[in-house]
Amino acid sequence: MLLRLTLLVIGLASSYGGSLCFKTGNPGDMAVGAGAILIGILSFFFLSKGLWKILGCLTTFVLMAVLVGALFFFVSGSDLIGNVSDAVKTQIAKARGTPESAAAEQTAAAPDGVPAEQQPVPQQRQMPPITGKISAISSGDVFKIDQYVLRLYGVATPMNGQNCTDANGHSYECGYVAARKLKEFVNGDDVTCRVMNINAAGELMAACSVGAFDIGAAMVQEGWAVALPAVTPIYVPYQNQAQEKRNGLWAGRFQMPWEWQQEQIQQRQAAAAVTVPDVPAPRAAGGKKKKSIFDVF
Repeated sequence: MLLRLTLLVIGLASSYGGSLCFKTGNPGDMAVGAGAILIGILSFFFLSKGLWKILGCLTTFVLMAVLVGALFFFVSGSDLIGNVSDAVKTQIAKARGTPESAAAEQTAAAPDGVPAEQQPVPQQRQMPPITGKISAISSGDVFKIDQYVLRLYGVATPMNGQNCTDANGHSYECGYVAARKLKEFVNGDDVTCRVMNINAAGELMAACSVGAFDIGAAMVQEGWAVALPAVTPIYVPYQNQAQEKRNGLWAGRFQMPWEWQQEQIQQRQAAAAVTVPDVPAPRAAGGKKKKSIFDVF
């Protein structure tokens, strides 16, 4: 009995814990989440084998169906499907050398110094504040609440895949670290966002807070986001503090996110422009193909 109860607890805990790992959308976290969910499935399998002998076929089937339904409920609540599909789309786009979206291939920074992601588009009316828990984190400044995709207004964090150098000269994935810092700061609490405007990608640019604490200010002060004075000067004092204390990114060296993005775009365009000559395959001497052992069959 104790063994079956242990399998049940392990199955539920692994499934739920694994589903939470999918919230960040980071490939590393998603791999850990997949492993945890696999452990949960194996636990349910061995549990069902034990219950089969005691409860019989029908009762065991109904019970396991309920448990599997609960598992899918937790997984769907973690935005697993959305994060997995986004990750797959990103990999396909990279393999083909094509952009993930048309907006991604636009100039990374506008002439007035405002990154393209912070460029507003005309909107008909002011949106009401959005309040809720973050269901998915795409990067240190982009996340999802319910069906809304929000970008922190007036700040920018390193992008996914971007590497920086720490105080010891070692390279690290600063885009991933910034996303983790955002998750740690929010800590599962309710977030309230006041929408300032909308960008061309349909993201809501918003000033967001947890209680009385401004998320953008916290990220800039800790050194994991940079202020955008061309958008708003409100975060500049926090950046000055981060630079003086050499917090976060300022402890080492890094590229501004829009500069790194522009560099990636140029590299993809250069790679796409390379043409490989169509060279015929070499033939055996005498112009005849040599037979191989497979030709016997």
